[in-house]
Amino acid sequence: MSVVPKGRLLVELRNELDEIARLVELIDQFGETHNISTEVINDLQLVLEEVVANVISYGYKPEDNHSVFVTVQAENGVLSLKIEDKGVEFNPLARPEVRIDSDVEERPIGGLGIFLTKKLMDSVEYRREQDRNVLIISKRYLNLTEASPKPVVKGVSKMEVTKEKQGTALIVHISGRLDILNSKELGNELMAVIDEGNKYLVLEMSGLEYVSSSGLRVLLQARKSLKPVGGTVVLCAMTEFVRKVVETTGFGSIFKITPTLEAALAEAPAG
Repeated sequence: MSVVPKGRLLVELRNELDEIARLVELIDQFGETHNISTEVINDLQLVLEEVVANVISYGYKPEDNHSVFVTVQAENGVLSLKIEDKGVEFNPLARPEVRIDSDVEERPIGGLGIFLTKKLMDSVEYRREQDRNVLIISKRYLNLTEASPKPVVKGVSKMEVTKEKQGTALIVHISGRLDILNSKELGNELMAVIDEGNKYLVLEMSGLEYVSSSGLRVLLQARKSLKPVGGTVVLCAMTEFVRKVVETTGFGSIFKITPTLEAALAEAPAG
């Protein structure tokens, strides 16, 4: 169920991860209707994916049928989000802060969701109201002008992965969206090529529109798997949003990053 009065989006989601795809599409439409930039909408989608996925995955037993309620309001240059659920009491703000300066061996696989939420939004507040967890989030934004590029309604772009070998490098082209709904698929593909003996992986991301912490986790797992055998993972040709997420989480210090595919291949080890 969803209701969209002017300036507000009200959504009731089943506690199933597939519901995140519907939420993404509704947020895209909300951004277009209210003239909100694609950059801000990407931030909003990322934060909602992180919070809602966490509630669905850990707030309820898998066999239980429950709802997660999301309210988004745009008013006077401020986006206000409210996420409510009747799951077990949990304050995500009470978790220890993730250390983004730790080395690859010490870097935990999880814990990035609430970190990204706090970094990308202006304020995050938790409270327990009777039997509900309530998370209140806000972000300031500028309304687009007539001359501004119009927001792009992308919907849920399917992730596509293609691979090619060039010398000692295995190039993995990733496009579309890398999120909680498909990160396991990419993780399996990366581990398969690592198991085949590839040690220099180049992830070419010029077509990757979006990445969440679930996607970052599979990249980190690949990096951890390669380090003991002297291998590495190179990220290249990142789009603006993907680069922002990578830099915000400190992943720039863990991975080799190049602006182009050609630059990544130039640094590949000799055969």
